[in-house]
Amino acid sequence: MATYMGERQSPGIYLTSLPSPSTPYHGAGLQHSFLRPSPIRSIWTSAASRSPVGDLLIGTSASAVHILPHTHQIQKTDYRIKSDVFAVEFLPTDPYPFLCGSRDGDMRLFDVRVNSTTRPDIIVRHGGTITHIRALSSQSILVNGLQRCATYDLRFPHPKSPSSGFAHATRAARVYGKVVKKDASMIGLGFDVDADRGVMAVADHEGWVAMWSLETGERLQSVLEDRKWEGPCKVI
Repeated sequence: MATYMGERQSPGIYLTSLPSPSTPYHGAGLQHSFLRPSPIRSIWTSAASRSPVGDLLIGTSASAVHILPHTHQIQKTDYRIKSDVFAVEFLPTDPYPFLCGSRDGDMRLFDVRVNSTTRPDIIVRHGGTITHIRALSSQSILVNGLQRCATYDLRFPHPKSPSSGFAHATRAARVYGKVVKKDASMIGLGFDVDADRGVMAVADHEGWVAMWSLETGERLQSVLEDRKWEGPCKVI
């Protein structure tokens, strides 16, 4: 999947189905599709499920879009959100739920088996704009944003409204206080996690990329420390 931000035209999505290993000759089975979601200003992010079914997600200026390619058609479902969706993520052990993080600082849990008009649960209030979500396990979720970086346990979701704690930020399992710079204001920066090695890579707006320990929260020595990029690093 490749997404097209759009300039004079609306954003679009390109889908390519690669040939199956059992295809009798090279190139057979290659399929291309192009989609334009319902009127939106921007496509901000995307994610692919680890499930062999091939589910895809995109985050837009007004919704999360779940895409399920079939042999002869593409099933597309919009999950409306009143905020820009900057981060999307599938859970690693369950093909049906997915997470969305947005400009308003909330992380919502959706389920593809539930009607898309059903109001989702806010399971995390991060306390600032969410820019990245990574599932470390089926319960532990790492959330990065403009104000802070932290892990949350899905077994302890945010209190539902009305309650005394609904307006406050969700209690995090761990806060990585050194990762986010105080003057951070740019979305779309590079960010990735290797849960097996316990490492996350984080780019900042000044052109630096740092490696951090998930276990200690401390910065790790790496070959990237002495190299400053000409501009912000967008992909890691």
